[in-house]
Amino acid sequence: MALIIHIKCLRSNFFIIISNTVGNILFSKSSGNLGFKHTNKRTKDAFTELLTSACQYILQVGSKMKVFLKIEGAIKNIFFKQIDFQLLKSLKSNNINVLGLKLINKISHNGCRKSIRRK
Repeated sequence: MALIIHIKCLRSNFFIIISNTVGNILFSKSSGNLGFKHTNKRTKDAFTELLTSACQYILQVGSKMKVFLKIEGAIKNIFFKQIDFQLLKSLKSNNINVLGLKLINKISHNGCRKSIRRK
């Protein structure tokens, strides 16, 4: 059995959603649910506590699970690279096999359009 771990890194919060391959949500937490408030929701401590609660859930489901990771958010900063490394390290230490990793980096832009020509 394989699980899909979807991690969303927003401007003000972290979310972890664990679902099965069919798409049923099995576990859903945010750093706000764990008691962090305001700017503390966006710290490394909030992410590590969120990650440990997700790992505990995965270990309750099965000892050697196979997971697919989907990480969504702006990953260009050093902070997010450290989070990715910390995530993979903690999954490996808990004997959780990672099948694949998909990084979703949404960069907003205005698009391309022809400039207005004024007379």
